[in-house]
Amino acid sequence: MNITSIKITDLLSVVSGRLSYGISRIINKRFKEASISLTADQWMVMAILWERDRQYQNDIAKQTHKDKASITRIINTLETEGFVERDYDGFDGRKRIILLTTDGMRVREQSTAIVEQCFNEAIEGVDKEQLIYVKSVLNKIIFNIERI
Repeated sequence: MNITSIKITDLLSVVSGRLSYGISRIINKRFKEASISLTADQWMVMAILWERDRQYQNDIAKQTHKDKASITRIINTLETEGFVERDYDGFDGRKRIILLTTDGMRVREQSTAIVEQCFNEAIEGVDKEQLIYVKSVLNKIIFNIERI
């Protein structure tokens, strides 16, 4: 497909941006309704820590594909909310390790259920095979982008 033959609204970057914005907006709304003081971006950082606690801030940035400044802001907010703490690395004092607090662990079940519900609603009417195919295509595009 030649890029000049399609409308700007059909570009993959525009479509994927609308998808990302849309799902984040719904998740943020549902968190607010449930009185959970998280955003979709903050939840993503929390989910990484729920998988493996005590991670370096730089590693979290890599896993979320967000720049260091954005991750710093997210972690600052999570720390203010009492969901995470920063600790110094015993080997390299310049590195900070991010760890979950008791409150951070407490919010896991309810917030994850909300995120799962939002995604299930978003994919309603989409066959499993279609989801697998779309994921495969997107992964190929990501592979190509990472090679550029």
